[in-house]
Amino acid sequence: MTLPDQCAATLTAVGAEQALDAACQAASVDSRDAVLMRIGENALFHLPRAALVARIARSESLLANVGKEVAVARWLEDADFPAARVWHGAQEPIVAAGRVVTFWIFVADNGQAPSEPRCMSVSSTMLKRQLNQHVTGYPVSVERHE
Repeated sequence: MTLPDQCAATLTAVGAEQALDAACQAASVDSRDAVLMRIGENALFHLPRAALVARIARSESLLANVGKEVAVARWLEDADFPAARVWHGAQEPIVAAGRVVTFWIFVADNGQAPSEPRCMSVSSTMLKRQLNQHVTGYPVSVERHE
């Protein structure tokens, strides 16, 4: 079994930390005091010294998908859409220890409940309008269903 196959089978805290350390070193990001926020399909680490979140995908085989996620996030940022922001301090995504790592700007939890559904529908309506107006600039292919 190759390293990427092993990574696809399971994502452990130890494996995620190995990828985190290697990616942080490659991107010159301070990983001291990193806190594992959650682990599941991906591992998320808060990097308080850098005010970032590291997102670690379970396998290098997900590189193309993660690349699309980063491209879409940058496109949303260019459209000034309120969404998670990719950190621009590194060439992303980074492959480290057989996993794919991206860095995102950390947004502190203010302790309040998520936005009301009404606000969420306004945001999704805005996104749909942006998509329909700017589909040519969208960074990945969009399948249209008429």
